[in-house]
Amino acid sequence: MPLPAPLARMRAHVGRDLFALMAIVAFVHVVALVTVRAMHLRGAALVYDGWLSLSLDNLVAGKAWTAWTYALLHDLDGISHVLFNLLGLYFFGVPVAQSHRRRQWWTLVGIAAAAGGLAQVAVGALLGDSGPVVGISAVTMALLTVFTMQRPDADIYLFFALRVPARYLVPIVVGLDILGALSGSDVAVFAHLGGVASGFLFGCGWNFRVARARVLALLGKGGKGHKPFTVIDGGVKRGRSWRDEPPS
Repeated sequence: MPLPAPLARMRAHVGRDLFALMAIVAFVHVVALVTVRAMHLRGAALVYDGWLSLSLDNLVAGKAWTAWTYALLHDLDGISHVLFNLLGLYFFGVPVAQSHRRRQWWTLVGIAAAAGGLAQVAVGALLGDSGPVVGISAVTMALLTVFTMQRPDADIYLFFALRVPARYLVPIVVGLDILGALSGSDVAVFAHLGGVASGFLFGCGWNFRVARARVLALLGKGGKGHKPFTVIDGGVKRGRSWRDEPPS
């Protein structure tokens, strides 16, 4: 069955893989809203909490797949959580997906999701918080990090109003996360940090020596010749480079 014209145009623009990920996230959220929140189906709530969301209890019970399935779930009290993540996937996922091969793209998504979720659960356990983790924020942060490494001088409009160079975006977003957590919000800061770390390692070719050199350079200890931001070679799609259309 062919897609409706608007969705077909969107898939052509963002690419099949990113479109598939965004569609699955949106579909799962709608189904969860209807079955868990609107219809109050006990079985759907059990699946959401006990079989798909990520928690220490689920991991101890052997439900290892929840290290990835949790990323498809989002807060059921509204749509802001899923909406902002979908926007992040779109703005930063398009240039990353277009400049890397399919296997590289899905490797980044899989590693970022698992690293972010497991980091949040581990730190939560140490702090006495064993609550479930949901959301694809770790992947969004990984894509944001890779983009800033590709285009450190690109103009990004924070909150669609404040223009800042992309190189400052990660510390700004992480700083806002930390402030939010300190003020009592339920932001999964360590999931975000796990995503940032995954994106940074991906941008370094999964090479820990390169990653260490760039970290030292960022701290001003790398000496001359170390460049903390090295543009990653990109690809060309439909005769245009993704660099011609950076996200706004």
